[in-house]
Amino acid sequence: MNLNYETVTGSQAEKPAELDTTSSVNFVYYRKNIKQIEQTDEQGNTVKLWQYDEAKVTKQEYLQNCIDDNAQALADLAAMIGG
Repeated sequence: MNLNYETVTGSQAEKPAELDTTSSVNFVYYRKNIKQIEQTDEQGNTVKLWQYDEAKVTKQEYLQNCIDDNAQALADLAAMIGG
């Protein structure tokens, strides 16, 4: 699957998951290079945020990719055991 990543900043309390299949009804999010950063807000306060590269795909694309990956793994296994 070809993923197009964009750098985003989030204010989540916890570190975002690398694979998020639950926060959206329609999309699955892939994240990498997750790091916590500090920025100064408009009132001059220091706030901690998360910065990461994120790509999103539809749930249908995600499920099709899982099916394709499993089919390839089964084909590889069959070739290994001579099937």
